[in-house]
Amino acid sequence: MKAVEGVDRITRMFEQFPAEMNKETKRLMRSASRPWLARMRSATPFPEWKRLSNINIKSKKGVTSLLVGFFGPKDVHFDWMKGYWYNYGTLTRRDPNHSFDNPVKRSVKNRRNELGQPPRQFFEEASAGAEEDIADKVVTGLENYIGQL
Repeated sequence: MKAVEGVDRITRMFEQFPAEMNKETKRLMRSASRPWLARMRSATPFPEWKRLSNINIKSKKGVTSLLVGFFGPKDVHFDWMKGYWYNYGTLTRRDPNHSFDNPVKRSVKNRRNELGQPPRQFFEEASAGAEEDIADKVVTGLENYIGQL
C-alpha cells in the first residue's frame, strides 16, 4: 500500500497546534491589554504606583488567564497596600461593592480618623469596558491566525 503524501506533515502540525495556539493566545492577550494598562497607569494618582501596574498571564490546567493590575516585587508591598486602600477605601468608608476578606475591626482605642479614607475607584474607572475590548481583539486575532494556517 502506498502512503498518502503529506500525512506526516499534517500529523506533526496537529500535534504542535495546541502549543502554538497557546503561545499565540498569550501574545494576543498581552498586545490587546496594553491600551488598558496605559489607561490604568495614567489614572494612577501617584507616580510611584505606576511601576506596580503590570500585565500577568497565567496558565493553569489548560486555562489561560489575563491579569492586569498592581503587581510587583516584595520590596514594594507597602506601596501596593497604599494603592489598594486608596482605590477601595478604609475603615467605615470601604467600597460596598468590593468583597473584603476581613471585616473592619472595632478598636478599643480612639483612632485618629474613625471614618477612614473614602474609595477613589481609579482602577475601576480606568478598566471600564476594557474586558470586552480585549476579548474582541483576542477573538479577532485568533480567527485571523487560524485563517492563515
